Amino acid sequence: MTIQDTPLIHSTYQLYRMLHEKSTRIPKNARYTIWQRCENACLDALQKLIAVSYLPAAARREKVLEVSSSVDMLRIFIRLTHDTNAIEKKSYLALQEQIDEIGRMLGGWLKTLKGPEL
Repeated sequence: MTIQDTPLIHSTYQLYRMLHEKSTRIPKNARYTIWQRCENACLDALQKLIAVSYLPAAARREKVLEVSSSVDMLRIFIRLTHDTNAIEKKSYLALQEQIDEIGRMLGGWLKTLKGPEL
């Protein structure tokens, strides 16, 4: 199994695809502001995940926390797009469900890494 085949990376990849597919239906006043931030936060998380996978186990915890932070920011950005009516409720719920899945996977990974409790 290659690094790109891990469930966490696959889920994050799918999340970006969902965001990208919706980009043409986002109003222009949100597309180049908050929506662009959503896409960038997702790409940032994906990039960090791939980088973390190449680190030795002892160095992963801090980087996984950084990925978790990026996902939390994305969660807030998506909520903001819904609250500003840039996306409809159905899309919001689908995106949040995918983000929640990624968050659960990250939480599980953090639990397996040794370090101080969160």
